[in-house]
Amino acid sequence: MSSFNDFEEFDFDAEQVDPSSSFDPMPPGKYPAVVREAEVLDAKTGSGKRLSLKFEIFQEGGEYDGRMVFANLNIRNQSAKAEEIGKRQLSAFCRAVGVMQPKASSEFLDKPLVIKLKIVPPQNGYDAKNEVADFLPYGADVAESAPAKPAAPAAAPAKPWERKPK
Repeated sequence: MSSFNDFEEFDFDAEQVDPSSSFDPMPPGKYPAVVREAEVLDAKTGSGKRLSLKFEIFQEGGEYDGRMVFANLNIRNQSAKAEEIGKRQLSAFCRAVGVMQPKASSEFLDKPLVIKLKIVPPQNGYDAKNEVADFLPYGADVAESAPAKPAAPAAAPAKPWERKPK
């Protein structure tokens, strides 16, 4: 059992920290994003490989600026159909970030692109969530995205995806 003073060493004051907010799915649409993490991992079944991707949405001043979105693409899978789908997704992703013959997952890092999101309804006891439905080159039309971003402040970096991750 913890002692009464087990938080004393942390010096935490909840009034000094913004509380976490709900991560309800973002509306379906196209969002500018940047690849923050890319790693080849074993498939969850243990019999294949997947490319695990983490994207950061950048909508300067927009409601979803800084939100993270995740995707997993099958590279090898015991199911030929799953592997074919994964390789088609990987091809779209590679074209979107301009890395046509990757040799290392690190080649994808900090590359801007547009991701098209859809909402997967609640299933198996899990809440609804976003899923990446497509990958497009940065500069592709993002008119479908929600809500439109306001004009960037004068001090904004020339390339918004180059800012430091939050």
